[in-house]
Amino acid sequence: MRNFGSIRTHINRKLSDAYINESAEGKDMFKKYIKLLKEDTNLKNLFFLHKNLEDTTLSTETAAREFIRENISFFKQEDNESLVTSVNKVDSLVDGDVDSTVLHDAIHTLVFTERTLETLTVIHEAMDVVTKHILTEKNKSQLTTDNDYKPVNSDKLIEIAVDKYNKRYSELSETERNIIRLSLLDNEVKETSFDDLVKENLNTIDSKLIEYDEMDVREKLKQTKEKLNTMKYNEESFVDDMFKLSALKESVL
Repeated sequence: MRNFGSIRTHINRKLSDAYINESAEGKDMFKKYIKLLKEDTNLKNLFFLHKNLEDTTLSTETAAREFIRENISFFKQEDNESLVTSVNKVDSLVDGDVDSTVLHDAIHTLVFTERTLETLTVIHEAMDVVTKHILTEKNKSQLTTDNDYKPVNSDKLIEIAVDKYNKRYSELSETERNIIRLSLLDNEVKETSFDDLVKENLNTIDSKLIEYDEMDVREKLKQTKEKLNTMKYNEESFVDDMFKLSALKESVL
């Protein structure tokens, strides 16, 4: 059985590709996935489990491990066969291979591995993987009792992939396609891509400052460099920021 986290990521990527390539397949898959989440309590709980363990940042190992145990405890009350049946429903929506990650595999192990003397080592290794992830700063809000988690819905992703950007760009370039694909990936991947593009722009500006003697040009380059140095990754404005940085990269070059 493939793990739910990797299947969920695969479906989200398919939705992004569907809107970029004007394909109905990914859209239909996503609609069926949302329907299953609404109808199947096991799948809904798995969705929130992954959201909790993937998105939360805590500052101490003790707190992280306790948080993991509390999340996993909800599934220890369920019949394992029922959980497997639920995951297989989602898996049936996907054809072909699904790329897995160490984190998703670890969460899957904690949920589905029976606790015995023979499996304790595997379970503790998985616990270490998830704990390390939760202790890593993800530039998200810290966990509070006020968090109100809502199920993912197609409207939000459609707005990201279509309404917000295609109204401004009648034809998407390869760079723009890549940015939209990135917008649906994990937060850590997006932050790394943002930081890399900022650094690339800074390096280009530094090289141009050496090449140009004109005062007006140098002053504009310095002002741009100062602005770049103040830019910070923001999940909400990620796509807009990436478009601006890509446009700046092309204009400076």
